[in-house]
Amino acid sequence: MIATYAYKCDGNEVIFSPDTSFWITEIAGEDGLEININETQSAGSIGTTHDASSVSSRDLTINGLIIGDCEAGKRKLNLAVRPFTEAILYKTDSNGVKWYLQGEAKSTLHTEEKIAVSAINVNFSKKVPQLRRQQALTDRIGIMPFQFSFHASFPYWRTVETATTVLGGLSSMWFPTPVSTAGSWYISSAKGSVDTDVYNEGNGETEFRLHLKATAQCTNPRLYNLATRTYIQLNKTMTVGESAVISTVSGERGCTYYAEDGSESNAFADLDINSDLEMVLKPGSNILRFTADAGRNNVTATIKAPSGVASNV
Repeated sequence: MIATYAYKCDGNEVIFSPDTSFWITEIAGEDGLEININETQSAGSIGTTHDASSVSSRDLTINGLIIGDCEAGKRKLNLAVRPFTEAILYKTDSNGVKWYLQGEAKSTLHTEEKIAVSAINVNFSKKVPQLRRQQALTDRIGIMPFQFSFHASFPYWRTVETATTVLGGLSSMWFPTPVSTAGSWYISSAKGSVDTDVYNEGNGETEFRLHLKATAQCTNPRLYNLATRTYIQLNKTMTVGESAVISTVSGERGCTYYAEDGSESNAFADLDINSDLEMVLKPGSNILRFTADAGRNNVTATIKAPSGVASNV
């Protein structure tokens, strides 16, 4: 299986693969990411102190070909490649894992003059399916080279699939079917430890969403990061059936609260003023502690984040 791409913007989608009329020949700029390292040096000290690190934004240059009906293909691609509009570039790698990169087009679509050639003169890759090559050999086709730039503020690929980790409260248990009423058995269990290791398998930091679901009364639930000594706290007494989603994802940082009847409200004002809404999961182990002023086990707390964040996938 070879890698394929898809570009989505405001309801418009273009799929780039050997089985379509849109082929990507090169993506330049997705590797060799630069990391900004901020350090300070006190007077008289020998070395420096690491303060923070950040990744620079990146422009990707996407080159490719429109095959077949070039004018129709150009119109379709123009609808998707639109500056000033948020877009997502998807990539399905050779292992079938689907990744995505958020950003927006930094340039409008640039195309060159259509070339009408006999397909026998086209240098087809061995990766192009045999059926596609045989069809091309019998037809005269049009080829139109294209290029556009894609700007990614956070140039790390993230997996579409999310990983869920239970931090506290009740978690469901497996039991055999058909169910027998003989003896004792349990459908859920309370998580005993207040500390949980949330593992990030990628090579970049990832944002996350904290989901809280109350099964009984809980006061001021709190997530504490032992490494950074920062926390996120919801200053609220949750009652049975109520839930909240606290997000550290760029562009949606805040809290959405759901009443028992399903109605939702903005609960940003209910977050503690010192809550760290830029908290991330660093590559490797992240020890997180879930507590509350009262009723900790009455809230099921889960972390949901991309199962992988990586550069140059």
